[in-house]
Amino acid sequence: MFLLYLLPSSSSLGHLFLRAPLIVAPILIAVLLLSPTTVKKPEAIVTFCFDDGYKSVMEANGILQKYGYAGTVFVITSKIGENGYLSLEDLKKLSQGGWEIGSHTLNHLDLTKLSAEDLKTELQGSKQWLEKQGFKIYSFAYPYGEYNKEITKIAKKYYSVARTVNYGINSLPLSKNQLYTLKSVDVNEYSVEEVKKLIDQAIIKKDWLILTFHKIGQNKDQKTYTWSKNDLEAITRYLQELKFKGINFQEIESNKQ
Repeated sequence: MFLLYLLPSSSSLGHLFLRAPLIVAPILIAVLLLSPTTVKKPEAIVTFCFDDGYKSVMEANGILQKYGYAGTVFVITSKIGENGYLSLEDLKKLSQGGWEIGSHTLNHLDLTKLSAEDLKTELQGSKQWLEKQGFKIYSFAYPYGEYNKEITKIAKKYYSVARTVNYGINSLPLSKNQLYTLKSVDVNEYSVEEVKKLIDQAIIKKDWLILTFHKIGQNKDQKTYTWSKNDLEAITRYLQELKFKGINFQEIESNKQ
């Protein structure tokens, strides 16, 4: 998951040390996400997620890249290369540009209705396929947001985090169990100004806001889960103005002690 971490803008030596995102911040955020409440909390964390792996994610990449950010795309592996979806080459380009590739299962089925064997196939099979293509897979998004204790138990075997569609901002620090029921906000249901208010709220509470997108297009369309390019740029620009720095989940995972 690509984490945008709000850091101080002061040019003092101490703050410069904190602003070394690829060396210091991964270790720092790993501690902040999983440590007891006695550890000082971060200023705020915001994450861009794009579900299903639609081709329009490439449009999102251009916008985020303009402001120095990247995101996480949760792909349905059976859809890769189909009309309207990302190709394998697209995924490689995104990965090379700093994006994280996450799993959204093989076939995007309601996991609560599957047998134990089929459930394992969907979760393990999608990760294995993506790893065979050269991607490192850490995160998972539940199709339709449907899950139960058995599903989270299996998710823990194969992934480091799992995201739901349960509305909310994640309070920090997180317990290990909370990492498999991460809350998020579907931007499709909100205006730009409402999303900005959620970002402001995350800053005030010093918590983690996960923003979930699907398609990116010319205009917003709730029926097709489309968020407009202009709206995405407005949010990304707002984050840059607030001095958010980008950290992805792979970097956090690789630096955990």
